[in-house]
Amino acid sequence: MLGLLAGLIRGHRARLLIFALLAGLTVAAAAAIPAWAGAAVAGTTAAALDDTAAGARAVRLGGVMLGDANRIAASWTVAADLLPAARFNRYGSVGATVTGAGPRGPETFRMNWVDGACDHLEVDGACATRADEIVLGPQTAARFGVAAGDTIDLAGVPGASVPLTVTGVFRSADPDDEFWTARTAPGLALDRGALLGDRGGFELLGTPIVDVTHDYVLRTDVALDFAATRADLAGLTPQRIGDLRLTSRLPDLLTALRGNEDALFRGAAITAAQLGLIGGFVLLLAAAQLAAERRDEAALAALRGAPAGTRALIAVTPGLLAIPVAAPAGFLAGFGATALAARAEFGFGPPVVPSLIWAGAAALGCVAVVVAAAVAHRPRGPVLEGLRRTPSRLRIRPLDAVTLVVVALAAAARYEIGNVGAANAEGIALLGPALVALAGGLLAARLVPPLAARVATSRLRTGRLGPGLAALQLARRPGGHRVLALFAIAIALLVQAVTAVDLGARAADERARWEVGADRVLAVRAATPQALRDAVHAADPDGRFAMPVLRTRQGGTALVAVEPDRLATVAARPRGLDQDRFRALTGLLHADAHPPVRVDGTALVLDVEADDLVSATDIAVHLVDPGGRPITVRLSLPEGPGPATVRAPVDGCAGGCRLSHFGFQPRPNGLRLFEMRQEGPARTVLTGADLGSPGRWRPGFNLGAALLTMQQDGPWLAASFTGVSPRDSVVEVRLRSSDVPVPVPVVVAAPEEGVNADGIREAAGFDLSPWPVAMVGGLPSLPGLGHNGMLIDYEYATRLIEGSDLNTAYEVWLSPDAPAGLPGELHAAGLTVAAETSVAGRAAQLVAEGPGQSTRLYLAAAVFGLVLALAGALLIVTVERPRRSADLTALRAQGLSAAVVGVASRWDRVVLVLTGVTAGVLLGWLSWTVHHDLLPVFADGRPPTVPPLPYWAAAAVLAATAALLALAARRDVGGAVTRGVGGSVTRRDTAGPAARGDAGGSAVRGDAGGSVARRDGRS
Repeated sequence: MLGLLAGLIRGHRARLLIFALLAGLTVAAAAAIPAWAGAAVAGTTAAALDDTAAGARAVRLGGVMLGDANRIAASWTVAADLLPAARFNRYGSVGATVTGAGPRGPETFRMNWVDGACDHLEVDGACATRADEIVLGPQTAARFGVAAGDTIDLAGVPGASVPLTVTGVFRSADPDDEFWTARTAPGLALDRGALLGDRGGFELLGTPIVDVTHDYVLRTDVALDFAATRADLAGLTPQRIGDLRLTSRLPDLLTALRGNEDALFRGAAITAAQLGLIGGFVLLLAAAQLAAERRDEAALAALRGAPAGTRALIAVTPGLLAIPVAAPAGFLAGFGATALAARAEFGFGPPVVPSLIWAGAAALGCVAVVVAAAVAHRPRGPVLEGLRRTPSRLRIRPLDAVTLVVVALAAAARYEIGNVGAANAEGIALLGPALVALAGGLLAARLVPPLAARVATSRLRTGRLGPGLAALQLARRPGGHRVLALFAIAIALLVQAVTAVDLGARAADERARWEVGADRVLAVRAATPQALRDAVHAADPDGRFAMPVLRTRQGGTALVAVEPDRLATVAARPRGLDQDRFRALTGLLHADAHPPVRVDGTALVLDVEADDLVSATDIAVHLVDPGGRPITVRLSLPEGPGPATVRAPVDGCAGGCRLSHFGFQPRPNGLRLFEMRQEGPARTVLTGADLGSPGRWRPGFNLGAALLTMQQDGPWLAASFTGVSPRDSVVEVRLRSSDVPVPVPVVVAAPEEGVNADGIREAAGFDLSPWPVAMVGGLPSLPGLGHNGMLIDYEYATRLIEGSDLNTAYEVWLSPDAPAGLPGELHAAGLTVAAETSVAGRAAQLVAEGPGQSTRLYLAAAVFGLVLALAGALLIVTVERPRRSADLTALRAQGLSAAVVGVASRWDRVVLVLTGVTAGVLLGWLSWTVHHDLLPVFADGRPPTVPPLPYWAAAAVLAATAALLALAARRDVGGAVTRGVGGSVTRRDTAGPAARGDAGGSAVRGDAGGSVARRDGRS
């Protein structure tokens, strides 16, 4: 028995090696797909977290409370255990507005205490550790004219100030440190100077209220646990956080990350389904071909009385022996190659266990396929029927049941997709692309034998022997239709995979153009918005390639400030953007308004009148110098009622300052302003008519407009304010100069027909204040915003800013032709380039997310499927080659010319390739129209905005066709015919060694007479 099996293996070494290769490739794919999916999920999640700003990863717990030290300490106790340190970094701060006596008079500052700030600062001196100590930023220290060891007077409320000791001047060790970028202390602008004190200092200064903020930022140095993190967020109930308000964009980030993971796993499942189906089909054909070849040997064994067990071993053992060798090699190859690729791509390797499980399942599947093929092809009926080398009928019987099952499954997949949609389909629908290709390939293959028979009859009757014999080979050889089906399936999947990859890349580029806004965007640090604008205008005075941009996001809506005259030149030009309409809409951002009020003197003089009910003690005139820095001039009011003229010096306005607003604390009730003049040079800044002109003044944005009543009943300015909360009594009441149209015109990212001027009445501004806005137009998408956000005029945005507490990102948009040295020029102008984003970089980031990884895996599977198809076709051709060569040898011996033999040996395979490729292209296009939404393009489920194009798919098909034709056009190895001297033909024995009797001989040797049953290759 062992000798028999050894003979079987030796006689079919090439075929068994190819079958082992197929089994090994199948196991390798089964090991590689889960390995890559696991590594890609972890890698893309980690990359997304690293690329996400700290604010988007943060849960903010903040609110206003009384400036009592005990209350502040109690809030720290509550916040300490709110979220676990194993997953979140906690940052806390307290802030309040204080007044200091600067060289220009009383000035308003923001004082903060940030928990642990000293560990992230470089201090010339020492940190503040007591209530009566404070450290200053460099600019603030310069404005006060103090250094370490000096004292400054600060006040938390109007009235007596408290001297604080300056212990040092600080600088941030790393401004990009998450500690600062989490914006733990709202309004803490390290690059513009700040005050940092001790937590007890607020009570010492008598600040009535303080802002308390706790930021919990999701850690990126530990693996993300979705379930635990969601449970943490679910535990943040209002009862636990008391009066503090909870805000967070972290749930949106978790949803996006989960979408990325789901998209990647869905793509891996679809890829595994397609590859499993085509791999199983290839293995089934290969095993069936080997089992069919065993039929004659099993029939001969039955003819000699061999038992059923022996015949079963003859049918099954060669294939089964190949699997134990191929499976371990396939696992090592698949997992090892994937581990190396994952380490190069993501920096770490995949887990082993899932790959072992799937590789083991694939190996068992290979065993099942071998056994099933052996059972399906066991000898039935007369022994001589099992020895037939040519089918008795021109139809394909072994795959009839398979064809019916595949067609039924393809119909079920289409039914599911029709009911729930491709994007939501699960189960059998994931096999849809491969099922459609397989069903179509099998149906197309069933047409080959009868059509080839007709062609063969026609060509042979007309004397065209070469084409006729080639067609006859297609009609009478059972492996031909299988090769056609394999090629059709492989090409169909290749078409779909290349189309998906191309669509994903172009859709990512298109989306990046919308989101980034320009070819390159520089994130910069600047002292003020005006400083940003001046630096950009100095580098590009003509507005040909650069534009300053301000960006903020409150809630889910972004607000972007642009310069309309530069926007159309600098902004990216994504597909679908109507440039003419875009120019027209952005032109509406600038509207008529009162001209700015300018002050360029050295002193301000104001004629006022107070009555008995006046509550304000001074008037704050808020100016903005040419560099965009605020200047506050305070004019003290007389104690008694009646008319008076008040005067205060102005420092820093020689170049011309803009009047932003008047400030009153606690309220302007009982006060009239008649005229404002300046000295040095002397001129009237605002006449009584100007001050009393209707529409010349607007309420400030820091308090509700309904609380302020304008009383413009004469040539003067008067107003009254009614507070409704304790906080209102300590907040400055502002009267704005209406040098900006209010409501402010904005262009929104929305369908134009849905734009209503009153649809959005308020937007969170760059200084955290609510700005009244009116929509003047919209487009479905806007550069730099995508499908959500608003554009506002840059000049208006800078005028609307009322304070220094900015929640603003500074950007510089560059067109593709911007000079390479521009960042250096911007740095020389006072800007610091912190980061750079480009359309190409953002597109690469999108492609690297879960859906992009899925399509790449899908493409790799399609190429792998093509390799499987080639290997399967090679096995089928290898099995049929001896008998085919014997036929051609016999014909050559009977006088058939070598040229005709060459045509007959090549063109049937060429026809198979061309037919299979044509069917594959048609099936791939058909399957794409049905299943194109099966693989998501973006992790957030957003559909692509570009159509699929056939060019790359066509190039891939042409390359595959060229390779297939190059293989098909070759003659059989060794020649179709072995010619002897003088044209004689050397007969080639095509039976296996078991049939020849040289493998132990016991199975096929005759009786005592020693006769041997021998088949010589002739019919």
